[in-house]
Amino acid sequence: MGATVLLPPGADSRPSAPDGARTSTALAVGLVATVLSLIRIGHPSLWTDEAATVSAATRSIPAWWALITRIDAVHGLYYLFMHFWIALAGRSALALRLPSALAVGLGAAGLVLLATRLVDRRTGTCAGLVLAILPRTVWAGGEARSYAFDLAAAVWVTLALVAALRRGGTWRWLRYAFALLAASVLFIYLLLLAAAHLLAVSLLSRQRLRPAAAAAAVVALLLSPMVVMAHHEQWQLPFHTAPPLRVTLVQVLLQQFFTGELPTHAQTVRVGPPWTLAVLALAVVVVTLAVLAVVRGLGRSRAERPLVLLALCWLVVPTALILAYSYAIKPLYSPRYATFTAPALALLVGAAIARLRSSWRQVTSGVLLVVLAAPIALTLRTTTAKKASDWRVAAAYLRRHARAGDDIAYLNLRGRRTVSTAKLAIAYPGAVSGLRDVTQHLTPTQNRSLWGRDYPLAAVSARLTTAAPRSRLFVVTDAALPLTAPGDPDLLLLDRLGYRMVRAWRGPSTAIFELRRSSGTTGSGGPAS
Repeated sequence: MGATVLLPPGADSRPSAPDGARTSTALAVGLVATVLSLIRIGHPSLWTDEAATVSAATRSIPAWWALITRIDAVHGLYYLFMHFWIALAGRSALALRLPSALAVGLGAAGLVLLATRLVDRRTGTCAGLVLAILPRTVWAGGEARSYAFDLAAAVWVTLALVAALRRGGTWRWLRYAFALLAASVLFIYLLLLAAAHLLAVSLLSRQRLRPAAAAAAVVALLLSPMVVMAHHEQWQLPFHTAPPLRVTLVQVLLQQFFTGELPTHAQTVRVGPPWTLAVLALAVVVVTLAVLAVVRGLGRSRAERPLVLLALCWLVVPTALILAYSYAIKPLYSPRYATFTAPALALLVGAAIARLRSSWRQVTSGVLLVVLAAPIALTLRTTTAKKASDWRVAAAYLRRHARAGDDIAYLNLRGRRTVSTAKLAIAYPGAVSGLRDVTQHLTPTQNRSLWGRDYPLAAVSARLTTAAPRSRLFVVTDAALPLTAPGDPDLLLLDRLGYRMVRAWRGPSTAIFELRRSSGTTGSGGPAS
């Protein structure tokens, strides 16, 4: 290929859609994607990852820097952006997630432009709309994390690559290098996109491989300190051994694109049969369409070959590299980390739909995708959609029953010696405003971590003995660790201190117990003489 690389054969000699038409189509599809992500966006409870965003973004800039030089450097730029966004828009669930919904729209609009440049406007429209309804995209658009930004960044970096391939020039390659650098600073995994791009360039236009490789090498060199920092921060990841291969296969083939994060504690698909059937059916239809696009693009349709090869490299290479590292060295794979590969799948599916022989087949296939994706999308907007987090309901319970001056205690999560249920207070601080935290040892900022440190109840019995008779204590614990179990050491301690159970609330993940100190209790915690 020559100067028209990554253009359909004869594209220079046929009329193309005016720039205004391409832009208006991209904006329309981007708006649709944003609106779909906004549906019930504030309804699900915030969860651990989003509490991490709040924790990092609501501290001072010096404290932010102290944090990311110790942990979570890979999300540092996003945290900095959210620091200023929260100052402007507040920290409600809607406000926290709104930037992600806008980023999804930006990504869908960019995908329209990308596919239009590679094939035509119909393909671009179909690809953008497919991206908008993929469950992984809907999930990312309702998540107060960087994944929707990663998705959008991957699209626009690839657009910069295509521009450099089509027309060449030092300026365009510098622009591509800068876009790749910025995207990788946003999320270090996006550096893997360079490997996908290099493979695609080697297959499509070897004469462009040298500037593409030079751009990638410069970016990798500039990012090497960040890569080293991220390597040293691997200890914070929640997974220390790679899961069984069958679990990984389910995550890659289903969760990476067709579920978002699961609305349960399970690591694989274990939700009700209708939901599971919808996931499986959507996966079958999407994969079938993608395979059709690949067969056509690698077969007789030279016009679609650049799109198919680029999408295949984008889809496969980053995930394959993450998995190879995970099983050979250290587990790094999570379906959400590969969110930026979703546009590649949408490109293939959009190309397949756009080339169906009649309009009614195109419409029917689109309607089928919407029908299959809808129940999954609705599941992503339920109260406990995010790993069964029930903090919104728990916070509402505390607002109803707790009063200023009451005590509150946070117990450690199951299997975690240093992480407690105080995450709820980070996500919903208004629910515990005015309450005395009797278990707090260090705040997150003091701990130079996303989470603070809390004492066990046994270590703060002296604080509890100072409570006045009839004072109330709210104990927040993991729902899997019932405080009411006979012989529970915390329950026995509270009983010795004169606390009696008044009421309890239990959700899928969290339990709250309200206790009142007996009126006949002395300051030392024993019975009055």
